[in-house]
Amino acid sequence: MEWSGALTQLERYETQQQRQQDMQLHYRLLSVDQGWDTMTVLPAMLTPHTGLLEFYLSHPFSVTGPHEARHIMNHPEYCGMLVGQAMHDALLRYQDPASPFWVFQLPEWQVEHPVSELLLEAACPPRPDNSALLASLSASLTQLFPRATLNQCVRRDTVMRHFHIPVGHGRAASKQGSLEAVRRMVERGVIQLSSPGVESARELLYKCDHVCDALLQAIYHWGHWAQRIIVHAPMRDVPFEPTALRAARFAPPPAWRPV
Repeated sequence: MEWSGALTQLERYETQQQRQQDMQLHYRLLSVDQGWDTMTVLPAMLTPHTGLLEFYLSHPFSVTGPHEARHIMNHPEYCGMLVGQAMHDALLRYQDPASPFWVFQLPEWQVEHPVSELLLEAACPPRPDNSALLASLSASLTQLFPRATLNQCVRRDTVMRHFHIPVGHGRAASKQGSLEAVRRMVERGVIQLSSPGVESARELLYKCDHVCDALLQAIYHWGHWAQRIIVHAPMRDVPFEPTALRAARFAPPPAWRPV
């Protein structure tokens, strides 16, 4: 029994050493560009001693499921249950190739505390529905990844100025600026597309501004550590579909509003 106990302690020590070594070798991030119908979750992994920064693409998806986003925007008090359900369902179904958390199928992501930091954009514009979405997303992700540090002080205009995207010219110009900024970095070789799936990754980056926004936000936050940036294609070229909350009913809100 004493020898068995000694072995158990040794195994625990080796496991702790492996975890500490993994924390020193890799630092993992989730960069999120929030939206009702365009929620984009972009996992990233930084290897500090080599300067390698890797991103794992997936398509934006709707957190409202079969319910129309305009109903949720008009009644943001219902936001929490839908966002929480969508994120929890996506993580439970990480083996689904369309899930934004498909990266957890990879051995290097299968560790006890896989996410070190959560990076969220500040609510813009600061409307009640956007604030409710940000609050619900923050609560959901910190519950799923309780050891992760939450950073939601990233402003869209700050990231735009950093990448020389004109500010104050309207939403369409902002979207086009994000697409062009990412395209320039790909063409210059600053961002390298990993094979297989180069064409799939290129098409998503060149056409989807929400993915580009999440990518630029993460590069702005972590780019000073990176010597090489690699982007991996999505496992499946379709958006994730969360399990629907069939019992949800969006009746008129009460006289008092909790949000």
